[in-house]
Amino acid sequence: MEHIKIIVTDIDGTLISSDGTLDETTKKALIRAQQNGTRVVLASGRPTSGMLPLAAELDIANYGGMIVSYNGSKVLNPATDEVLFHQPLSHEEVLSIIDHLEQFDVSMMFDDGTYLYTNNENGYMVQHEAEMCYLESKPIQDLRDVATFTLSKVLVSATPEYLQEHHDALVAPFLGKLNCVFSAPFYLEYTNAGD
Repeated sequence: MEHIKIIVTDIDGTLISSDGTLDETTKKALIRAQQNGTRVVLASGRPTSGMLPLAAELDIANYGGMIVSYNGSKVLNPATDEVLFHQPLSHEEVLSIIDHLEQFDVSMMFDDGTYLYTNNENGYMVQHEAEMCYLESKPIQDLRDVATFTLSKVLVSATPEYLQEHHDALVAPFLGKLNCVFSAPFYLEYTNAGD
């Protein structure tokens, strides 16, 4: 049998269960695979901060593993903390997204690795996102005021029904310019479309 060189896995609903736990059998299998020379890459829509604890639990830094966060917008070597690839949104794109989304009943979110900035701290799934990604939620009346650093994505949450009903209008100005994808029925993400 050929040696498996790399295992790339999503996190939510794939590697971890709905209660947020990693099955012990899965953990042992991935560690054993790494000990046998297979690299493990964690890939997710989550921000990097929401992936680091799992990366540590699987010890991927000691086996050449990588973290692919923000739906592919950022790649980190956890052994060195070196960012190997980053394709963020431009400042103009972020402002355009915020301006457009203000007409909808959605919660907007983005992070800096410590805080989850949001226009609605009590919005649908906002606290869930903050807790799952090990971020402190920070309500901001006008997100333009804090959108001054490099952003990998803008995340939107609302009920699945609302996002489905308004999907076309939510993404219309950005078609062909940005990636606008559902990462869950209640999350719509805006990221750089890439080259």
